[in-house]
Amino acid sequence: MCAAFFSLCCAAIFVLLLTGCNPTAGATEYEVIYPSGYSRDCYTYDEKSPIEGSSCYLQWEKADDYEKTYDYDIHILDEKGSVLYRYPDVGSKAMRGNVQEDGKTWVCAEHWTAPHHNGYVEGWLKESNLLLIDLSDGKILFQDKAGENEFYITTYGTRCYFYLPGKEESEKMFGLIKISAENAVIYYRDTSDWTQKYTVYTFDYVTEPDIDTSNGVLTRIKFYISENQLKVAWTSYEPVGNGHWEYLEKTAYEILFWQMCFSG
Repeated sequence: MCAAFFSLCCAAIFVLLLTGCNPTAGATEYEVIYPSGYSRDCYTYDEKSPIEGSSCYLQWEKADDYEKTYDYDIHILDEKGSVLYRYPDVGSKAMRGNVQEDGKTWVCAEHWTAPHHNGYVEGWLKESNLLLIDLSDGKILFQDKAGENEFYITTYGTRCYFYLPGKEESEKMFGLIKISAENAVIYYRDTSDWTQKYTVYTFDYVTEPDIDTSNGVLTRIKFYISENQLKVAWTSYEPVGNGHWEYLEKTAYEILFWQMCFSG
C-alpha cells in the first residue's frame, strides 16, 4: 500500500511539474528508433552518438567563438574515439547520423529551443543542418538547412524525408480571412532541388489521431526506421500496475519503403 501510494504521489507531482512552469507542458514528444536499437529522445544528452550503420561516432564541441555565437562544431570519431574530421559551426547537442547503401553518411544537427529538454518536443524545432559526408576522406558532398518544425526522419537515395505536424484552422484580419486546417504529413526534399517539397503521406489527423490518452501524462510519437518501412507509432505514458509506467502504443501508421521511394 505504501509503495503504491508513494508511486501515485510521484506521478501526481510529475503531472504538476509538467503543467506548472514548463512551457512545453502538453506538447507531444518525439523519439527516433534505428534498426540497431539506438534511439534518441528529449532526454538524450550523450556527448557522442553512434552513426547508424558504421563504427564511427558523432561528437559535439563548443565552437571557438561559442560565447558570441553559441555555435557547436561537429567531430566525427573512429571506433577508438580519435577525431577523424571536424566541421566548424554546423553542429548541435542533438545530432543523428546514418550510413546509406552507397557508404555515404547523412548527418542531421538539430537546433531546438524547448527548455528542460534536449530537443524532440513538437513545436520547438528552430532549424536543422543536413550534411552528406564521405567518410573515406571527410568531404562534404551536400549541405543545406531544413526549416522550422521540419523534423528529419531519414534519407533514401537523394531524398530526405521529414515529418511536419499539422496546423489547426486559424483566422486573420479579425476573422475576415479563414485559413483551413492542414493535416500532418511526411514529405521529402531532393538534393537536386532542395527548395521543393513533395508530399508522400498525409495522416488522418491535424495535431493527433483520435486516441484515448486520458490515463497518460505524456504523448510521444515513436519513429521506427527500418530497411523496408517507416512505422510512426503514437504512444501514451501510462501506469501499467505495481507502480510501473510505460509508453503504451495507441495507434500506428506503417509506410512501406517503396511508397517512400516512388511517391511523387
